[in-house]
This record gives sequence, structure tokens and C-alpha cells, in this order.
Amino acid sequence: MPSKVIDLGKKENMGQPISATSSKNKTYYPSLYINKDLGFDEKDVGKIQEGIIKYKIKAVEKRISEGKTRDNTDLEILSLSIKKPSHYKKD
Repeated sequence: MPSKVIDLGKKENMGQPISATSSKNKTYYPSLYINKDLGFDEKDVGKIQEGIIKYKIKAVEKRISEGKTRDNTDLEILSLSIKKPSHYKKD
């Protein structure tokens, strides 16, 4: 099992006026919607947990436009293993 963790967050400057309480750069993360009971309930909302995914790399692209480079990767999720935090060993 690989030990490398990749932060998939993307920071974007929205370029709009912002309130003093919000950050100029917000981090956005990819998400999944799963129409299946995974064993969670309302008290789990907002909690951060770990899981293991099995994926297939469908495409890797690099685009250069107006002097900016953008990397895109298309992954197909094949399986997702989600367990309660107590199932993981702590280092």
C-alpha cells in the first residue's frame, strides 16, 4: 500500500470583493456523490476520515493558455474502502 498522500485541494482566487471573515484564496476539493448506504448517519457529517480508493487513470493532460499551465487528470474510481477511524492503526 502506498504511503504517499496527495492533497487534491485547488486554491482559486475568486477575484471578487470579500468579507473580512473569508479568505481571499479558498481551497476546493473534488467530491463524490454515492447513492448507497455506507453506514454513516447525520452525526458523521463534517468529520474527516480516511479511506482507500482503487482507481484507473483515464487521461493526463497539460494545457498552457495565456502563459498559465493547467494540469488535468481524469480518474475513474473503481472501488472505495471506507472504515470507521477505530479500524485504522495509529502510527
